[in-house]
Amino acid sequence: AQGVPPPRVAARVFPSADGRGRLGLGATDDAREGDVLLAVPESLAATAAGDAGESAAVADFLAAGRAAGGAGGEDGGDAPAVSELVALALWVMAQRSSSPDTSSAKQREALVDPLPTATLSPVLWPEPERGALQRGSPALQEARGREKALREQWARMLSGAGGSADAAAASDSAPTPSSNNNTAIARMGEAAFLRAFCAVVASAAYLPSAGCFALVPVVSSPALRRTCAGGGCLVDYDEGSGCAVLRCGPTPARKGDEVTLEDGRPNGEFLLATGALPGDDVDPAARPSGGGAGRPSSSSSPAAAAVLAARVHNPADCLMFPAALLPADRLFAQKAEILAAAGLDPLAQAFPVRRDALP
Repeated sequence: AQGVPPPRVAARVFPSADGRGRLGLGATDDAREGDVLLAVPESLAATAAGDAGESAAVADFLAAGRAAGGAGGEDGGDAPAVSELVALALWVMAQRSSSPDTSSAKQREALVDPLPTATLSPVLWPEPERGALQRGSPALQEARGREKALREQWARMLSGAGGSADAAAASDSAPTPSSNNNTAIARMGEAAFLRAFCAVVASAAYLPSAGCFALVPVVSSPALRRTCAGGGCLVDYDEGSGCAVLRCGPTPARKGDEVTLEDGRPNGEFLLATGALPGDDVDPAARPSGGGAGRPSSSSSPAAAAVLAARVHNPADCLMFPAALLPADRLFAQKAEILAAAGLDPLAQAFPVRRDALP
């Protein structure tokens, strides 16, 4: 009805390791690199500046927190600024806390309802399980830090202090939430905010041409799996058509093939963001058969096979090796000057080491 080309993807059930099958998107025709597989009108997508910025429920929540914090007089002044992802999480909470009116019913049906209510991100894991299951992983401290920052962000919004989750992470204590904020979003509570934020992080697409994050129908649904294999589809905003478009990546798609979205994050970040690992992107026939001390066999369990495949095949994965000059070196000053000119820190540098690529 809005003049966009018909989609070249369709929902279908694909085989899964557990034998139950899973919902995915399949190509309905052959496609080459750059071909548009799906075009979604801008009016159906959600952004922080547009939908969240124009949401009365989000504005009321932030303004109530500011007024409760004692700033801005009776009207509470300007609402505190929050990051794009936080704003989208608040917008999702607002949509789920109220019945959609006629104008937003189509957007909610296409976008909000299919979003996961939560993810399996370690940010949401109970601490005993998180500490045990992620022991030795650099993602453990990152998960703890993100949870702490999000809880402090929620408290700051309730109290009107504002600020971002990153800024809150640097604080040793969060402000005391005010009980005067009784808006619909506030009544949903902190736990709902953490779940909504993780769902948004796992689902939002970054549109380089628009320079923003967006929730896009179909693209942001769990049906479009994310991959780190280097051949998935790419999504961006097309100003000419006013649509978010999903284009075929460097790997051609054949009719019936599953269509995936290129993500490009290393496994630790992928797990924190989505609550999953990209191991199923690898052809089972290409997985190592196991062997060697401490390495699970690909036939021991689907989970072990997925983890092993992800370890071997994610091209974005790397180990970070720290490096520093020795202050006792008699040439320390001269070497530090050379490194500073190259934009390198002489005492706190880290280099990514990958399986098949130089730093």
